[in-house]
Amino acid sequence: MVSNDSEKCIILSSETGELIDSFDLGLAPEHIFIPKDQFKIFISNFWSSSFSVIISNNIWSEYTKKIDIFGNLGCPGRMTGAIANPGFFYVTDLLEDTIVVVDGNNEKIVQKIACPRKPLDIDASGTGLSTQHVFGIIVTSFAGQNQIGIKDANIYLTNSAGDVIQRRTDIFGHFVFHNVPEGIYTLEMKAKNFLSEKTVINILSGKSPEYLITPKTIKGDISGNNTIGLEDAIYILQQLNNTDQGL
Repeated sequence: MVSNDSEKCIILSSETGELIDSFDLGLAPEHIFIPKDQFKIFISNFWSSSFSVIISNNIWSEYTKKIDIFGNLGCPGRMTGAIANPGFFYVTDLLEDTIVVVDGNNEKIVQKIACPRKPLDIDASGTGLSTQHVFGIIVTSFAGQNQIGIKDANIYLTNSAGDVIQRRTDIFGHFVFHNVPEGIYTLEMKAKNFLSEKTVINILSGKSPEYLITPKTIKGDISGNNTIGLEDAIYILQQLNNTDQGL
């Protein structure tokens, strides 16, 4: 069991999503043996619920390469005291948004590192009203990657009588309700393995309200315990496979 003040590094296969290895960052240095396939390194500080993801785009030429990691890899922050290990890849100059990988020939390969200051959120952003229409987009914002649409999220519009209209977001995360009768409605947003959110809207016939629905946040919570932990983070990483190229 992982204690709240611990810090773990989890290595996942980007092809299968399977766990390759995990270890405590509290005892440095650590030696990691990683397959040549593409991989993800997930670093979590459970106390602050912040995490970072290091993406490597198949830069290993052999089945295993050794990485010596020194210092605090918690996020936000930077790593200090990196020591060169000639002949192997190692990490140096870890900043909030970049990581420099150096091989034995001192050839630098710069990779981006995702370093959010809070857990991954899904926002109902841009949701608005026009005359008898309700529209919006459900997106994720992750490590500077904005407007990543969440497809197949369920959107429910319920009137005061309890009648429900349902829509699903398209592949870009968009949804729209056409020709909605005048009245006060509850708009509920649900995405698989994420906490649902509700907001109240007022549709006035013949008028176009000049305000947007307040953006809502749906936090990843696959474990259903109302916290962001290891299980949730592994799920989030797996779901981000299709957006790797932007990191």
